[in-house]
Amino acid sequence: MTSQTRTRLLKLFQAVIIIACFWYLLHDMRVEELLAAVRVYSPWRVLLFMTIFLFFVLPAGIRLNYLTGGKATLPTALAAFVFGNGVNNLLPAKLGEVAKAAYLARRRHISAAESLCAVFWERLSDLNAVLVYAVAIGLYFNVSRLYLPLLGGMLILWCGLLLLFRFPETFVRMTGRLPSEQLRGLTRSIVERLGGAAHRPRWLVLMGLSLALWCGYVVFTFWFLAAVCHLPIGAGGAALVCIAGGVGLILPSMPAGLGAYEAACVTALGVLGVDKAQALGAVLTLHLTQMAPFVLFAGYVLLREDFHLRPSPHKEPHGEA
Repeated sequence: MTSQTRTRLLKLFQAVIIIACFWYLLHDMRVEELLAAVRVYSPWRVLLFMTIFLFFVLPAGIRLNYLTGGKATLPTALAAFVFGNGVNNLLPAKLGEVAKAAYLARRRHISAAESLCAVFWERLSDLNAVLVYAVAIGLYFNVSRLYLPLLGGMLILWCGLLLLFRFPETFVRMTGRLPSEQLRGLTRSIVERLGGAAHRPRWLVLMGLSLALWCGYVVFTFWFLAAVCHLPIGAGGAALVCIAGGVGLILPSMPAGLGAYEAACVTALGVLGVDKAQALGAVLTLHLTQMAPFVLFAGYVLLREDFHLRPSPHKEPHGEA
C-alpha cells in the first residue's frame, strides 16, 4: 500500500467519523429546542468561566516545566500549553503539538528534539490519565465502550515504546533511511532521547501531574454544568462527560475535535438522563468556554508577534536544527 493510498484511506476514515458524529447530533434535533436550551444561560457567567478555566490548566504548565528540566519557566510553559491548544483549535492534524514545541524552542532556546520529546511525554501521559479515568468511570457506570478502544490503542503504543527502550540502536539505524540529512539528524536525536533511560521523566511524577490536570478538568466541568447549564449531574456524571469528551478528542475529526467531542459528551449526558437538546446546548457552550481563551492567545501570538512554525536555530551534535 502506497503512502498516497494510506493518506486517502485516513481522510476517508476521518470523513466517515465526522459525518457520523454530525448525523447523530442533528438528525432528530429541532433548532428551536436547542436555542431555548441555550437562551437560559447567563452570558456573564460564561465569560467568567472562560477566565476561571485558565487556572485549572496550571498543572499543565508545571508538567511542561518539569519535562524541560526547568529550562522553560512556569509562565513560559503555561503559555506554550495554551498556545499549542489554541493552534489545535484553529488548524487540523494536531499541528498544535508542533506549535507548542516550536514555542518552547523559540522562547527558551530549547532544541527541537528536546521540546518535541517533552510534548511526546506530555501527550502520552495524557492518554494514560484519560485511560485511568475512563476505566474507573466506565466500570462505575457500566459503560465498557468508553475505555475498551482506548485500552487496545494504548497497549499497541506501549508495545512499540517497550521495543524502543529495549532496542534503541535498531530504531536509530532505521532513521538512516530518511531522505534528508536534517530530517535524519532530528529524528535520530528524538529516538535517542526517547530510547535513552537518562532522558526519560519519572513516570510517577509525570502521571501525578497529568491526573491532577484531568481532575481539574472534571471539577471545572462539574462546576460549569451546574452553575451555568443548571444540570445537577453530580461529580461522577461530570467525570463521565469529561472523560467521554477526552476520548472524543482522540478521534480524527475537525479542528478542536468539533463534532466528535460533542457527540461523545452528548452520549455521556444521555446516559445520565439529560434531554438531547439540553445536552447539546450545554456541550457546545462548554466547548466554546474551553476553546476561547486558547484561540485568543494563539491568535495574538500568530498575528502580533510574527510567530512562524519554523525550526529553532539552536543546534545539537547531530546537526539538528
